[in-house]
Amino acid sequence: FTVTDKAGNTAIETFQISLSGRNDGPVITNAVSDSQGATVEDGATRVSGQLSASDLDTGDQLSWEVVGSGSNPGTGNYGNLAVLPSTGQWVYRLDQGAHTQALAYGEQKQETFTLRV
Repeated sequence: FTVTDKAGNTAIETFQISLSGRNDGPVITNAVSDSQGATVEDGATRVSGQLSASDLDTGDQLSWEVVGSGSNPGTGNYGNLAVLPSTGQWVYRLDQGAHTQALAYGEQKQETFTLRV
């Protein structure tokens, strides 16, 4: 840049801005309907869907996982959730164990799982 005083004298100085890239976090981009499913006791025992995400950082490999406490965070009271790490494809398998069989006619339960990308 150049600075000029009232007498017309000038001074030239270089002004430099440094920019540094940061590792941007991924953003989950799937529709809500792709992250929900329903199954019925003594009926369909499996439901699946597809999760998707994007990352502004070119070349970053996204990987999905079920997270939570315990050694198997994908295990719920009524079934198991698994997600394919490389694609985000998920499947919930209803078990026919005691918790499931104890549901009264018309009774509904929800299981909630946390996934990280």
